Amino acid sequence: MGPPGAAAPTPPTCKPQPSAMPKHKQP
Repeated sequence: MGPPGAAAPTPPTCKPQPSAMPKHKQP
């Protein structure tokens, strides 16, 4: 229950992080 519960909030939080990284590199 511990690992699966933390895995749900992890994907949504990791998505915005990597998205901002490539955005900064483009400009």
